[in-house]
Amino acid sequence: LTFLNDPLCSLTLTKLDSVTGKPVPGTVFAVKDGNGNLLGSYTTGKDGTVTVTGLVPGSTVVVSETKVPYGYVLNTTPQTIIVKNGSNTVSSGGPAGGNTNTGNGNDLTFENDPTVNLTIHKYIEGTANEPLAGVAFKVVDGSGAPVGPGDGTFYTNAAGEIVIEGLEPGTVITAREIKTLEGFVLDGSPKSVKITAGPQAPELIFWN
Repeated sequence: LTFLNDPLCSLTLTKLDSVTGKPVPGTVFAVKDGNGNLLGSYTTGKDGTVTVTGLVPGSTVVVSETKVPYGYVLNTTPQTIIVKNGSNTVSSGGPAGGNTNTGNGNDLTFENDPTVNLTIHKYIEGTANEPLAGVAFKVVDGSGAPVGPGDGTFYTNAAGEIVIEGLEPGTVITAREIKTLEGFVLDGSPKSVKITAGPQAPELIFWN
């Protein structure tokens, strides 16, 4: 009698920066079976990849991010794969399915949007962009909640700038001047910008 056994499969997870395409190390994935049982937690290395071993051919595996390094937005969309020897089927959007792609090898690729820095500029009107330091702004998101620590109040520095770090793409940010310097007219008109991931950093410019 001859018995044949399929070898166990492995699955390679790859994490990339959505803007630059560079690998993102230090991303943690939760790997579960089709019934929701946790198979393990895996962290990407310097090359942005990690390999899950010991998977049964033909079984369903669901992968989701649980932690991303500072400077990136967590990708909350899980991916589902049926691991096979030589090929796989990938469904975007979790076990319920979505767009299905067929390729060779057991591989899943996730992309993360980097967080974005917003710069607010304050200049003196009638000058060649002469900065105005010490001007106070109130900064809120699209729901009206204050941005950053405290109550969302920021002051321009010596360069006439306020830099707000770590904003998630898709967020709408509104800034309004609430206090200026003696000898200048307060510009109380708010300005808004939608934060987007890309090579061009967003900015808002105000004049006094």
